[in-house]
Amino acid sequence: MEINKLRSVIAAVKYGGVSEASYELYTTQSTVTKNIKAVENELGIKLFEKSGRRLVLTQAGKKIFPYIEKVVTDYDSLDNQASKIAHKYVNKIIINSTPIRSGLSVLDMIKAFKAAYPDIQLEIIENSHTSEISKDLDVGAIDVAVIVQTYVSSYICESGYSFVSKKYELQPLLKDYFFAVIHKDHPLAGKDEVSLLDLQAEPFISVSEKFEQYHSMLNKVSQMFDMEFNIVSYVDSISSVLDMVSSGLGVSILSSRVLIPQKDILIKPIKEDLYRFTAVVINSRSKTVPQLQWFIDYARSNLEVTSKLPQSDMQ
Repeated sequence: MEINKLRSVIAAVKYGGVSEASYELYTTQSTVTKNIKAVENELGIKLFEKSGRRLVLTQAGKKIFPYIEKVVTDYDSLDNQASKIAHKYVNKIIINSTPIRSGLSVLDMIKAFKAAYPDIQLEIIENSHTSEISKDLDVGAIDVAVIVQTYVSSYICESGYSFVSKKYELQPLLKDYFFAVIHKDHPLAGKDEVSLLDLQAEPFISVSEKFEQYHSMLNKVSQMFDMEFNIVSYVDSISSVLDMVSSGLGVSILSSRVLIPQKDILIKPIKEDLYRFTAVVINSRSKTVPQLQWFIDYARSNLEVTSKLPQSDMQ
């Protein structure tokens, strides 16, 4: 019995039909239907029946389905283990990462991967443009992407492309919050926390528009709270933002993972929820390759939430 025919049965159960199942398996609906029929003929059991527009397991199908799942699971475990031993799938992995400076957890992940697979070469490309990353994943120009998605009060700030799709497997690695950055002599310095509305009239120092997720966040804030940031400067680095705030030239908003305590700067919690996820993404077609699935498993096991900074860093 062919393993891919059993996968068609599992996908049909998962989605209740052949349409969504074919999408997940990157094949046609007719192929899924033929695969299911072939399994039924080989087993001598009718597995599915119609319930409205959905396919549901028959009573006999319900009894046999756990065995089908076990066969596929055992096969994948065998294949994955053999691949880990032989390193037969890849000898080089290309990672597209958000700038390493702003994603320090990425370095920990890379170090752990090298320990697990010392013979596999890693090539790292820094690029934060989601449209380019998605195209590279689709055509196989890169194997793994580390992307950033920003949120305002649980609403995602779209930057023109979303990785929430059956084409991709996405797993958050880090959740970190944004804070207001102000000069120690600023009128807002006496507040325990500041509101976004407190910042709208202030000279605002922003990173350049190449940081598209950051600007997606600013745009979402403007839409949701009917306000505009008074951006007076665009700079190319986080250190430049901190230098300008330290010089009293304006205020800014930065995430906790890139904030470095600096002379004359105060870091204030923001009343509204502004946060971002750093996430690992692979093409769903690659998830059976253990060296690539490793990145998703690592992110799942090492998910970190940075909700606030030490009080000493805020003063």
